[in-house]
Amino acid sequence: MMNKKQCDFFEEVSRRPGSYRTYEELASLLHVSTRSIRNYCAVLSDYAAETDAGVILNLQPSGLIFVG
Repeated sequence: MMNKKQCDFFEEVSRRPGSYRTYEELASLLHVSTRSIRNYCAVLSDYAAETDAGVILNLQPSGLIFVG
């Protein structure tokens, strides 16, 4: 189960599928650290794997793309 900030992260990245978003941009929007954004990515990826949703984030060294 995801917490409120993780859900906020998911809502934000899912608004613009296929768009590249930097960790810094997302951290600023959600008022958290870039480390938190990387942790949210891991939680979301783990959740997708557990529910057989497949790959939903394409992670890059400085950002990510939500692929749904």
